[in-house]
Amino acid sequence: MKNTKQLDINMIHSELINYSDTIDDLGIMNGKMGFAIYYYLMGRALGDSNLIKIAEKYIDDICDSIIDLQLVDFDSGLLGIGTGLEFLSQKSFLNINTNKVLFDFDIRLLKYLTNNQKKSIDIDKGLIGYLIYILYRLKSNNSNNSNNIQLELCNELCIIIVNEIVENFENDNYFVFNDARFDSFSNLAFFIRLTTELIKLKQCSGQIGQTVSQFILSRENMYPSLSINRLHFATELIYFTEIYPNQNIVKYLESLLLMIDTRKIINEIDVNNSGFRFGLSGLRNLLHRFKNSSYDSIEKSKLTTDLNLITLPNNDFVIDKKINENKLYGLSQGYISTLLYEFVCDEKKIF
Repeated sequence: MKNTKQLDINMIHSELINYSDTIDDLGIMNGKMGFAIYYYLMGRALGDSNLIKIAEKYIDDICDSIIDLQLVDFDSGLLGIGTGLEFLSQKSFLNINTNKVLFDFDIRLLKYLTNNQKKSIDIDKGLIGYLIYILYRLKSNNSNNSNNIQLELCNELCIIIVNEIVENFENDNYFVFNDARFDSFSNLAFFIRLTTELIKLKQCSGQIGQTVSQFILSRENMYPSLSINRLHFATELIYFTEIYPNQNIVKYLESLLLMIDTRKIINEIDVNNSGFRFGLSGLRNLLHRFKNSSYDSIEKSKLTTDLNLITLPNNDFVIDKKINENKLYGLSQGYISTLLYEFVCDEKKIF
């Protein structure tokens, strides 16, 4: 089986390299930064120096072209690229001082956030994408004992973004659960996940924890309609309450667990999509995180027993030719994300 996977990966890499050499997008989701991350991780995992060289070439291409990039968003713009640089630096692929390299990114984000324009919530082009960038900046500042000015700027940006996301959620209930289908980056669940990680860093944690707790409780009579999304939201609440205990949120969590019908979950995702974002890899990650959380209750135990009965289709390295090119090649939701999840990340989150 290992030889088959190795053969499949070699074939896929040949195809991906031919494709990625032709793209102009510099971004993290479907562009050169996303491919650089992929090639770095795969190169290290497989001991393939050629993949590392390709990743280095893409980073050089990005650095040569970034001065002309006007987009700020996470998908194809500066913040996704900045997140990628932080990620690669923290994983010791790049030896750079990210506080110097990304200081201008921080300032541009602050100006953009204070221009009084209405902003979307989503990860690709909105506030949740900005919060991912700030999370990685704060991780870097924590580990490097950065100067107070840099840390204060990142903290200020963090509080502005969290408050604006909550305000957007409160003003538009449609975006609260993003409930049309399963999405491992669904707006509210992923927001709770990011704020949980921020609180762990102990930066502005009290203010963020209080803001997010109040928001959750203001929606305690609202529930996602799909069982898969109820499970997703419940999982993030479990991890949130572990580091920011709140009995009222626990009560809401228990009521949410009661509403999950495990028999429906497999029918609520696209079983023909092997990707992390909308498909089987994302569901596998979610089930793993739920079952391995330290939260203990009768309802959680019952649900875990039922979830263990779910049989998922095998999607090991199967190229789904029915999905469009962006889904096949994008770090956002396609085959690259599946490979990173299945082969490299070993049930750890990609971002």
